[in-house]
Amino acid sequence: MKYYSYNDYETDPIIDSTVRTLSEKEIILEYWDYWYDGMCKKFGKELVDKNYTYQDCIDDWCVVNWAWESN
Repeated sequence: MKYYSYNDYETDPIIDSTVRTLSEKEIILEYWDYWYDGMCKKFGKELVDKNYTYQDCIDDWCVVNWAWESN
């Protein structure tokens, strides 16, 4: 299983940031429903079900959160 980290800015990004690490499973549990609904609205359910995977969701989550793969 892969893990991904990102800087979680809770208040002031210059003063206070924490590196948060999530597993692939945690990302899917946290982000899948939001991502899947948005993709279906944009492209249609049939196309999304045919062409997109959990990895696509994780990749988009990484872009949105400026995340990197970690150990």
